[in-house]
Amino acid sequence: MADRKNALLKELNKLSKEINEEGLEFLVNQAKIILHNMQINKVNEELRKLEKIDEEIKNAKTDRDSAAGVEVETDKRAVAVEEAGNNFILVLGSSRKFLNLKEMRKVVHICQSAANGSSSGNAETEAALRLYRWFKANRTDVLADGRIGNAHNPKIKELFRIITAKYRTKD
Repeated sequence: MADRKNALLKELNKLSKEINEEGLEFLVNQAKIILHNMQINKVNEELRKLEKIDEEIKNAKTDRDSAAGVEVETDKRAVAVEEAGNNFILVLGSSRKFLNLKEMRKVVHICQSAANGSSSGNAETEAALRLYRWFKANRTDVLADGRIGNAHNPKIKELFRIITAKYRTKD
């Protein structure tokens, strides 16, 4: 594998001497995209591992509770925010979505802005509208996987309450 990589690097180095500046800029941008996609794949793999562990824990708890005669109730509307290094995990029902630090800062800023300056007088509703618009423009996967069809979904309002209680951005 290392021999193949070295051969490719050698070939790329040789070819790069003949490529103009615009072509090199394109190659650099493509390399950055490839690295970004590799990071996303790594994070998604970690998420799959965490989801598998989470599912095993839930199954073990359900089995234990069932064996003890405890009525098991799963809350498909549960909302939480968890921290995982420089990433954040939004738990929306049975969905778990990663946000990077930059995305989380934006979400926190949206919540704080709504809490501090709601023009309608209802910060929760204002924040829900703003968050929904931001997710729709930037992270539709959060809305789809979290089964959030509109800004009036209770999960968005609960997310606002959790974020304003737990997080702050530097102004």
